[in-house]
Amino acid sequence: MHCTQCGQQLSNQAKFCTRCRAPQSGNEPIVYSSGPGITSRPPSAIAIYTVFSILLMLCGVFLIFSGSAIYAHPSEFAQRLIASGRAASFDEVPAFGAGMMLIGIICSTAAGSSWFFPRTRWGWILRLLVMMLAAWLCIFLPFSIIASIYWCKRETRDYYGVRSCQCRIVWCSIPTDWRIIVKVR
Repeated sequence: MHCTQCGQQLSNQAKFCTRCRAPQSGNEPIVYSSGPGITSRPPSAIAIYTVFSILLMLCGVFLIFSGSAIYAHPSEFAQRLIASGRAASFDEVPAFGAGMMLIGIICSTAAGSSWFFPRTRWGWILRLLVMMLAAWLCIFLPFSIIASIYWCKRETRDYYGVRSCQCRIVWCSIPTDWRIIVKVR
């Protein structure tokens, strides 16, 4: 006996598929929702992404406030930034604060707007891009990796209507040039 949704081979007494968790009753396909995917029950990756995006948004707000404090009062922060090597002179301190505000605005906007992306294939891709944007911030790298692993699971892709996601590493003509190609169907 095979699953009516994903084709996984099952035992004759199986009531649910082990891969996609679809109930098995006869040979007719069962569809729970009118949207993309095979089930209307959100996978666990949605909860993980929600926590991830809230943390990213809070980090962005913190960067905005920190950067604005450094930009508004550079004399108070100049000594610490120059001593730590992050700024070479007093003139660079306001630019450091403005850069922090810019990164904070980008992170907060990306995380906040991702809550309104629809449940479509391109919504899945945009949320994955938000996770990769957060990986750019070193503090979010472990969270981005964990969230990306859960995000690329089959149940999440099925929920968003993404049929397959292939990642290939390609060797190019330049000896040290590797390219990562991601194909989403």
